[in-house]
Amino acid sequence: MSTLRQVLAAIESAARTGAGLDSVARSLGLSRAEVDAMAEYWVRKGRLTREEIGGGCPAAAAPSRAADVPLPAVGLHRSS
Repeated sequence: MSTLRQVLAAIESAARTGAGLDSVARSLGLSRAEVDAMAEYWVRKGRLTREEIGGGCPAAAAPSRAADVPLPAVGLHRSS
């Protein structure tokens, strides 16, 4: 499986568990910048979408580790 497809699969999994992109990067041995760039690739291809996340997110209110919290302003989700 290509690295791009691994990132897509890891983001889809992270979306289900509430893990952030820092966790995706660590699990794949990539930098956060690399994961961000690959996520943007999948957004451009229509496989992921960006959605605004409201301030009521429990993970943002009480993070166990800041690096594991999803992006506060934007979430990535699989496109329908």
